[in-house]
Amino acid sequence: MAIYFDEDRPYGLPKDKFLEFREAFDYFDEFYCSVLPVEKLEHHLKEMGYDPTEQELKKFQTDVDPEETGGYGFDSFMKMVAYILRTGDAIEDDLIKVFRMFDVDESGLVSTEEIAGTLKELDPKISKRELKEIIEEADGDGSGKIDFEEFKTMMTKHD
Repeated sequence: MAIYFDEDRPYGLPKDKFLEFREAFDYFDEFYCSVLPVEKLEHHLKEMGYDPTEQELKKFQTDVDPEETGGYGFDSFMKMVAYILRTGDAIEDDLIKVFRMFDVDESGLVSTEEIAGTLKELDPKISKRELKEIIEEADGDGSGKIDFEEFKTMMTKHD
């Protein structure tokens, strides 16, 4: 994989984001050797707010340290971070498209009735109790309307 570097968008990221991740890498580099231990990769990701699945963690470990040296440098770190950000952006883009399908009047809000109706169409066997629980959880402020952030939380909630 070729290194993507543009002075204004290093690794395809806005310069301020790039600098944040450079700072994070330097913070994790306890011995100032420009190499991070692969064994701490999961800890580093979690400290940055990303909780990888076991499958993702194995992939990242292989990607950042293909020769199994036990360490990885800044370039490998940034390729991993850029991948994570691209994946997250793609999911968010898909959620925005779905939300807009519900938001017919383009108000930025969807009524809980519309969500309930769609859920019933998708699963005609859904019980009233299950439907009520989903709606109450999604409509955190009890307004009867769901904004995009509430919708995103509802759609990405992991049980």
